[in-house]
Amino acid sequence: MDKYKAKSITLRNSTHSKLTTLRSKIAPGLEISIPQTIDKLADIAEEKLSNSKGIIKGITNEQIQKS
Repeated sequence: MDKYKAKSITLRNSTHSKLTTLRSKIAPGLEISIPQTIDKLADIAEEKLSNSKGIIKGITNEQIQKS
């Protein structure tokens, strides 16, 4: 698999702003891109879920609609 193949996504402006803030906290002193930030957040989430011993609190459709 070519590691440079990618898919695009559309983000709300508020989500993009949050990612801009988070990227400086994820990699202090480094200027990482929004896609790199999303990759790192996905890695962190995957690690947290794998360490949760199978107990995962799901979110409801209602919660998704509110975002």
